Amino acid sequence: PPRAPRGRALRPAPVENGPAQAHVQDIARTDPGRGRLRVASAPASPRAGSPMAHSDHNPSAVRNGLLAALPPEDLARLRPRLQPVELPFDKTLFPADGAVEAVLFPESGMVSLLATLDDGEQVEVGVVGREGLVGLPLVLGDDRSLVEAKVQQEGTALRIGAAAFRDEMEASAALRGLLKRYALAFHAQVTLTAACNTRHPIEQRLARWLLIAHDRAGADEFPMTHEFL
Repeated sequence: PPRAPRGRALRPAPVENGPAQAHVQDIARTDPGRGRLRVASAPASPRAGSPMAHSDHNPSAVRNGLLAALPPEDLARLRPRLQPVELPFDKTLFPADGAVEAVLFPESGMVSLLATLDDGEQVEVGVVGREGLVGLPLVLGDDRSLVEAKVQQEGTALRIGAAAFRDEMEASAALRGLLKRYALAFHAQVTLTAACNTRHPIEQRLARWLLIAHDRAGADEFPMTHEFL
């Protein structure tokens, strides 16, 4: 599995043979009346060359997939409490077994979730980009994280403090339902990552991870360290 970043960021060649169609992030939903898990599409991440992929985008536009999926009235109530923040490369957003003081909705970049082993080695167990959020324990009623959240691709996010986030969860049934579905989708990501890392050869694991990073980068070139790969 990829390791925690060390050293200087490098810019690899463009990723080839990626999916030809627009990348669409998935949110797991429960099929009413059947109790089965089905998959529904959430807003796609902006690709390089699209208007939303440039820094001169409309400042009122929402570039996070979860926020964009909210009903307009729920988003309007939430927006005054969202603070734009930078996500510098290699910054720890919260440490393993540390307090989760806020939820961040990435609008660009990628955050790695890292589990720390007894010998101090770190292993990536999940990734978050503009399709999701950082701070899932708060969605599930906890305020501490088992894993470290570290920025792997620099970007930006919208931040809301823990207390304000709980208030909004309480006030909005649409937000609660959306975030519960995202929690299921993230659980599926972690589950499939564990299966892939256990059974697939390293070439397939690398290809899968590069495509995941490519989705969240929104471009064919993105900085990465050899150590992390």
